[in-house]
Amino acid sequence: MSLTLEPARTNLPQQITTFVGREREVAEVNRMLSGHKLVSLIGSGGTGKTRLALEVAAKRVEKYPDGVWFIDLSALADPLLVPQAFATALGLHEEGGKTLAETVLTHLRSKDALLIVDNAEHVIEQAHQLCATILTESPVVQMLAAGRKALGLPAERVFQVPSLSLPDPKVNYSPKKLEEFEAVRLFIDRATKSDPEFQVSRENGRLVARLCHQLDGIPLAIELAAAMTSAMPIEELSTKVGERFLALTDGGTSFLPRAQTLRAMIGWSYDQLGEYERTLLRRLSVFVNGCRVEAAAAVCADEPGGGMQAIDVEDFLETLVERAFIQYDEATCRFRLLETVRSYGRDALEETIEADAIRERHLRYFRDMAQQAEPLLNGPEARVQLALLDEEHENLRAAMEWGHKGGDRQVAMQLAVSLSTFYQVRSIFEEGCATYGALLKSVEDKVDSLVADCFAAQGVLLFRQGQFGLTRQRVGRALAIYEELEDEHGTAKALNTLAVVALQLKEFDVAGPLFERALALFKNVGEERRVAMTLNNLGILAVHLGQIPKAKELYEEALEVNKRSGNRRFEAGNLTNLADLGLREGAAMRARDLARRACLLHLELGDRQNLQDTFEVLAPAELMCGRPYVAAILFANKEALMAELGTAVAPFVAEEYKKNVNAAQRALGDETFRAAFTEGRSLTPEEAFKASLEDF
Repeated sequence: MSLTLEPARTNLPQQITTFVGREREVAEVNRMLSGHKLVSLIGSGGTGKTRLALEVAAKRVEKYPDGVWFIDLSALADPLLVPQAFATALGLHEEGGKTLAETVLTHLRSKDALLIVDNAEHVIEQAHQLCATILTESPVVQMLAAGRKALGLPAERVFQVPSLSLPDPKVNYSPKKLEEFEAVRLFIDRATKSDPEFQVSRENGRLVARLCHQLDGIPLAIELAAAMTSAMPIEELSTKVGERFLALTDGGTSFLPRAQTLRAMIGWSYDQLGEYERTLLRRLSVFVNGCRVEAAAAVCADEPGGGMQAIDVEDFLETLVERAFIQYDEATCRFRLLETVRSYGRDALEETIEADAIRERHLRYFRDMAQQAEPLLNGPEARVQLALLDEEHENLRAAMEWGHKGGDRQVAMQLAVSLSTFYQVRSIFEEGCATYGALLKSVEDKVDSLVADCFAAQGVLLFRQGQFGLTRQRVGRALAIYEELEDEHGTAKALNTLAVVALQLKEFDVAGPLFERALALFKNVGEERRVAMTLNNLGILAVHLGQIPKAKELYEEALEVNKRSGNRRFEAGNLTNLADLGLREGAAMRARDLARRACLLHLELGDRQNLQDTFEVLAPAELMCGRPYVAAILFANKEALMAELGTAVAPFVAEEYKKNVNAAQRALGDETFRAAFTEGRSLTPEEAFKASLEDF
């Protein structure tokens, strides 16, 4: 039986406005891509490089069996995060024993895909290196880059993105003839969105032509000008823009360079805004990859009694959308500044005395968001909260960067600690470890609970990467601080982590006393969720000591605690472990039922990390029920998930796991087993689970 669905083949962002003109450019870039592995579209800000790249890419999706993927590097402050940006765009997670760059390379090596690499100029060295390696090691992958600078690779073909085609301002064209020029068509398209009554006539045609010519055919500059048509007649608009540019050229007739033309137009449009709109635009520049209205209100509004209140922010945002400074995406409910406008806003903010204060508010807002989300990541709200943190990942990252480099480091550490579970569930190990390492610099010798929390969180991520020695070092440092501070809760967390490391290394005589000490402390401080977690861990230890009745008792006690506290993620883990006991007792149907219940919870919570652990139990249960083909699909999908998430079969069950896989292969025969394994690796986890429910 085969059950496959068409996988997502692109992450291209949805376009909010229509694409106007550029027919020749689209054709030329397509021609270049037909003969070259890397084509770079370069030009100054606002010329439409990214939009052209996206238009070309959208029309080529069907040409690439493995998809078309957009990788936006504009938000990166740290060049070392370039591989993370590639991995995130491709839907990859870290793999054990590999750097993220190696994971990306392994994934792309056999792919027939197109990558759009956007805005790499500020991280050019790292982008150059990774792109060069991808193109060398991936024989079919192609790239389309867009930015102010070329990547500088030998195989690169550069396309200089021109301005839009322009009319001669000295010629008196008919309205129909004017619309043959791209710059005019764009102006009309955007002007009618601002003023539905706007039309080009014989009377205003020359003014439109002159304005487009003055703006050098730069798309963003034209959009900003067109957005003003609802606020002033075209005659006044043309005159005022002309006066501004005349002043900038000292009264001469020469044109400004395109970058200066755009900046001058942004500056003039900015000056036409009201005081509060200008203030809001400046403050919005602290957000990376945009924000929702509630975030804008929280960070950008004045204190109570000030001029711009939170309740007014939405109205001012709408004005900025109307004036083409920001875009609003109805699908995501996010407001986003184009990078060129954001750069202008950042510079304007730097000229004020409030720049640091606004960044600090941004940091505290996202600290509060993460702290509110963290306790919900194990319950029924997990999927919603994870999606929220995914959406704001770049803002969270920027907030911590500010806290580390110039803001309140303590608040940044609070934010980082609150992201520990997020980093684990999403397998963001490398970036998470680096974040904790940066925040701990210069404070790691302090006897402070927050410092200990950072050490402990970093240790857990190192554990997930299989770096057990470093885990013991970091968590050991956290334990020493907690004990010195007489922090029972922190001490218990550190003891539990150290016990889990010992369990992984089969040091059962070390693990037992550590778990028992942790359990007593968790009970003493009334930490019910962690009491259940430690009971579950003691159950695992009991299994490896051959104490099956004791293990069952511990798992069931943990399950009841988790049900009572609403901890769905850990409840699923208890069900998985009880299913494992069912296997050991030969109760295949009971084991399968328990494992299926666990899978449903994992899928509901979006917890792929623990889902693959449950597949490890569900697969042999299916095998015992006489369904080796289903077992093979589940084993294969588990291995695909492990590769994606960067995990491996735990050392203390590796031999048993291999025995179960071999049993499925013997039951099916080599050829059928290979077919089932191929199918299983091609399915999403949701599809693999659904396939396991079918009759074979």
